Amino acid sequence: MNAQSQDDLLSFPWNPMARQFQCPCHASRYARDGTAVRGPAPLPLKIVQVVAIDNSILISPWAKNDPRTGEKPRWV
Repeated sequence: MNAQSQDDLLSFPWNPMARQFQCPCHASRYARDGTAVRGPAPLPLKIVQVVAIDNSILISPWAKNDPRTGEKPRWV
């Protein structure tokens, strides 16, 4: 999951008390799986492929269908 704004200009943290990712700029809220809970952002967060190999963590673009929507991701 990439907790980054729709315009890719702002990253934001997980809020453990609210159990949401919260955008401090646009006030959008996202569930743990990245789905939009409250706008103005209408789209879910981007997801990425993460693989741990030995002492390395590899992150690459998600190229499969989005498991939340069943559709091809908009960023592919």
